[in-house]
Amino acid sequence: MQHPSNLESALLAAKRGYCSLESWLKEHESLECASKALRFLSNAYKQLSDPTFKGRIEDSLLSEVSSKILIAFIDKYAGLMTPEENRSLRTVRSIASWNFVTSEDGASSFTADPTLNFSSDVENEVKVYFNNFYKRIISVDDIVNMMKALKNVSDAKSLNIFNCFIHHLYKECKFSRKPLKTHSHMSAVLLGSLINHNVITGQDLIAALQLVLNALQARSSGKDPTVSLKMFMFGLESLRQFASKPQPSVEFYSELFFLE
Repeated sequence: MQHPSNLESALLAAKRGYCSLESWLKEHESLECASKALRFLSNAYKQLSDPTFKGRIEDSLLSEVSSKILIAFIDKYAGLMTPEENRSLRTVRSIASWNFVTSEDGASSFTADPTLNFSSDVENEVKVYFNNFYKRIISVDDIVNMMKALKNVSDAKSLNIFNCFIHHLYKECKFSRKPLKTHSHMSAVLLGSLINHNVITGQDLIAALQLVLNALQARSSGKDPTVSLKMFMFGLESLRQFASKPQPSVEFYSELFFLE
């Protein structure tokens, strides 16, 4: 096979096992290459904010491995990049953490990956919680208190219920799936409340804040006005729940400041 001449060709070749992406990047070490890689990732990840996008970014040239390799390569040149490029890099990192999150031991965490499986009894219990919440049988405060209790115990089933609940909540909130859900307002309040009460932390928090940012950015996305407005209102309602917190994420408020 001919040696890849550009990043897209290198990603395709790496995906098919014809070359090493790390080796290709090493041969093309430069700020220019890092900037091109950042633009490629940024454009690829914009699909995730597109309400009409029904696929998965894993189905494109990118994979979890190639995404991490590219971000690590770009990181080496972050100090030489413009402020705008560094903002773009922060956004790319956040979106990558939403799609490709792993725990410290390498196991999948809450991600919205449809291949993530929980036992049927855990799934059924979580479905009952969601159904009761959307039917207003239980309140936001009830869910928050339940999730706090689940997070603070060490037995495997409770932690699985916690992770499964977060997994399904993020699927509810991810507008690339079903942007016009009738209970999106309730989902927004719940997401923001879990952030406000520090139930969602660490990498989970990064992904949650990125969901809120993506929704707030929808107003200027140029997509269908009805969908964009619903997404924006989702982000705004979620933000209201934790806006009084001084610092859920410095990067989040930095990105929020630069929203158009």
